Amino acid sequence: MSKVFAALTVSVDGYLTGRDPGPGRGLGDASMLFDWYFNGDVPSQVFDGFKLSEPSARVFDAAAGRVGAILAGRTRRRPGARTSGSWAAVS
Repeated sequence: MSKVFAALTVSVDGYLTGRDPGPGRGLGDASMLFDWYFNGDVPSQVFDGFKLSEPSARVFDAAAGRVGAILAGRTRRRPGARTSGSWAAVS
């Protein structure tokens, strides 16, 4: 039987984006949330292109190496996509 590993996140305002996300703007100004993936000297052994600090690489690779599938909400996968509101629906 497989094990389920869950990592859940939500920001205080309920979004994982910065100010002004949308089509052509991706996560808005939220890149600072993900800069740690690329601001180190140690390449990830799991995901090509990620360069983390040594402590972050240890923790990240240990967790990421266990991933078999990822479930994410629509706006996490396609920042700026909304089914209602001021942005056009993206399919």
